[in-house]
Amino acid sequence: MTRYRPVLHTLTAAVLCAVITACSSTVPDSDFGTFTGDGGNRVSFPLDMSDTACAYSLSLMARFIKGEGPESVTMDITVTSPSGVRGHETVTLPSDYEGLRRHLRGNPPDTRIRLAGTPSYYDVSWKYRSGIIPPERGEWRIDIALRDGTSGIQGAGYILEKIQPAEGAQQ
Repeated sequence: MTRYRPVLHTLTAAVLCAVITACSSTVPDSDFGTFTGDGGNRVSFPLDMSDTACAYSLSLMARFIKGEGPESVTMDITVTSPSGVRGHETVTLPSDYEGLRRHLRGNPPDTRIRLAGTPSYYDVSWKYRSGIIPPERGEWRIDIALRDGTSGIQGAGYILEKIQPAEGAQQ
């Protein structure tokens, strides 16, 4: 039995490397939708969660006009499974540019919020869920709607990343 252990360890290591490579070598899936000027404040996107070797991390994002963005943004999130089962949640997230900059400068290891800007606008992404192991594999759908209109907000989107299941599991 002991002479087979090196082979077993080699096979185990090879399988783990394949799973890690499959989950971490891919580019995150993302999309962004611009709100229309006629009061449209809803965007909808497909989410490909068909890879059975990985868990997922989902971030929400929005683009704000500098100087016009609100201190926080409330989003109604609806997620629909491949079989049509829906889940709904309302989240309120911080979106004040200067406040977020101060927070991130004072808390560099905080990776839940990402901020990028230009002279005229800034983008914020918030980690919404991490360690997602979907109960159904396939194409899901996410609908993002702003509850308080679109004043100072140009659009919204998502970032879906594959992660290793060992990083935590949520459903």
